[in-house]
Amino acid sequence: MRIHIKNNSVFPRRIFAVGRGSYGFDLLNFVFSKEWKKLSIKIVFISPSGERTSISFNGSPIKIPRNILASRGKNLIFAVGTNGDNTLTSMSIELWVTGEMPQEEAEGTNDD
Repeated sequence: MRIHIKNNSVFPRRIFAVGRGSYGFDLLNFVFSKEWKKLSIKIVFISPSGERTSISFNGSPIKIPRNILASRGKNLIFAVGTNGDNTLTSMSIELWVTGEMPQEEAEGTNDD
């Protein structure tokens, strides 16, 4: 999933993930505008229970953390960039975890 962040605006504002069973497959590819170029960036995830997980952004796609995929519901994601005394924070993105992948889809089919 590609997420564009321009200054503090984000697009899309809402994304969806299946949840348990899909860890490592739901990658977030962040694209930042020039305002973020010289900032040290962290991507922050907040679960429905308020648990925070932050990941340093190095330009590569980010895996949605397991603890965020563990429960159904609305999670929040936002970016924070810092450089000395300057801080830039994006608007939040809603990440809706919809539930577990059906077992048949998780295993695939084997017709051999």
